[in-house]
Amino acid sequence: MTLPPRRENETDRRLLLLIGLVVVVASLIVVTALRPALTGAAPRSANDAAGLVMVAFMVAVGTLVKARVRIRSTTHSISWNETAIVIGVAIAPTSWVVLCTAVGIFLASLRLSAIKVAFGVGKNVIVAWGAGTTLTAMGWTWPPSLGWRMVVSLAVAYLVAALLDDLLAIPVIALASGTKIARNFRSNLDLRLGGFAVRFVVAVCTLLILQAAPRFLLAVPPLVLSLHLAYSARIRTRTEQRAWQRLARATDALNVVDLDKVLATAVTQAAELFSADEVEIELREGSRTVRGGADGVVAYDGRDSQPAPVDGA
Repeated sequence: MTLPPRRENETDRRLLLLIGLVVVVASLIVVTALRPALTGAAPRSANDAAGLVMVAFMVAVGTLVKARVRIRSTTHSISWNETAIVIGVAIAPTSWVVLCTAVGIFLASLRLSAIKVAFGVGKNVIVAWGAGTTLTAMGWTWPPSLGWRMVVSLAVAYLVAALLDDLLAIPVIALASGTKIARNFRSNLDLRLGGFAVRFVVAVCTLLILQAAPRFLLAVPPLVLSLHLAYSARIRTRTEQRAWQRLARATDALNVVDLDKVLATAVTQAAELFSADEVEIELREGSRTVRGGADGVVAYDGRDSQPAPVDGA
């Protein structure tokens, strides 16, 4: 990612402030959850303890199962962790699910950098707290009475979890990729809404099976895997279609004879086509260098004996 030093430093500072705010809020939630989790709401039996371990395991696995969407040089991962979190807060105290979520996300993110681990844990702790608080406010108890009230309560909790996940993740992605927040919210909106609906149905079915006949839970993992593969294939197809559309637009735009227009079009369209933050073209004849980005702006056009230093992706 090649940015002017001042702009790059400002972006990094805003990104760190936003991530730091998420981590601070999540830390307060964890501290608040520790007391009831370790005193009044402690597991009463081995089955309860096993259930909490299972919640942490589901969150970890849900985090590892991802569908990736490319946004310029940044990858946005869509996972199943909010499904695991909603199932967790439906069957266990919110304070314990908050702690299990922190542990599960941490274990699933060990290979990532420290700042990504901190943000991932913080974001999902806030999501777990929001979903659990919503269910508690709606008078949820386990096992629930079957009916529309159960579905509505779970739908509201899932909506809160999904909104919190997007509201916390998308601004960070926008800052990291140098794109507008509104554009990231609109990106693949239909696929994201469809994914939320499918994962919500899986969460409801899992809870119904857990309440009626736990032995049938063995059918859930194959179902989740098949749905995830279908969803990932749909995202890949959409990405390939858009890549071909961008290539066609770039080819048409380059069909001119004016050198200045060709260079300006090349750097801006190539940035969009190859999901780059900035593109540089150096003409050896005349030592002319042109730089631009996917925002359609030519950042530099002039004589430059050395290409711009490349830093990052």
